[in-house]
Amino acid sequence: MKFFSVGVLSLFAFAVTASAGVSVEPRLRQELAKTYTDATISFSAPARWTAGQPPEVISALEILSESPRGEIQFQVNGGVAAGTATFAAWKEVWISKRRVLPGERLKAEDFVPQKINIAAGMARDVRGLILGKEIDLSMMESRQTVLEGQFILSSAVQRVPDVRRGEAVRVRLVSGDVAISTPGTAEEPAYLDQQVRVMTQKSKRVLLGTLRKDGIVEVKL
Repeated sequence: MKFFSVGVLSLFAFAVTASAGVSVEPRLRQELAKTYTDATISFSAPARWTAGQPPEVISALEILSESPRGEIQFQVNGGVAAGTATFAAWKEVWISKRRVLPGERLKAEDFVPQKINIAAGMARDVRGLILGKEIDLSMMESRQTVLEGQFILSSAVQRVPDVRRGEAVRVRLVSGDVAISTPGTAEEPAYLDQQVRVMTQKSKRVLLGTLRKDGIVEVKL
């Protein structure tokens, strides 16, 4: 009798497992990764089926809605079954250790890496603008104030210019095979291999050229 009871219980446990259908979390993770491309998706609990019979095979999955708290509603196989799940999307970002003022060059020692959930709260609203830990901060400067404890938005920083406005440059005037050089001043911040306006020191002419290495601006006449 004891052996029979254990066997019945085993068969019952198997039936419950089978009725639950295939695990849907891997497919949910795959679908969410299309939106949260640079984040790690995790679930606080197994997904809960709310309608229909959980299928043994999931041929299609669609996320119907997503709340600011990371709650999603989904359906599988064209609506044969539906359910809900709560997820988090973890992204490693730089968090400021102090207030950074506009125009200040960023330093790695002023920031600490930290994982945040970009699927909930304020981070969700600006997730497309949050800079990840892979960004080299030494090449950036602030455009606006970054508060202590705040993550960095791409709109709040910019790459440090290779030449700043007002800095001295060498203007190389090129006409065919002839080239002459004259001193000048950058009229705006500039980056290598990009166009910049410069003023020649002697004639005070404003010209448009391309910034090259060693502070040379090439102007084709």
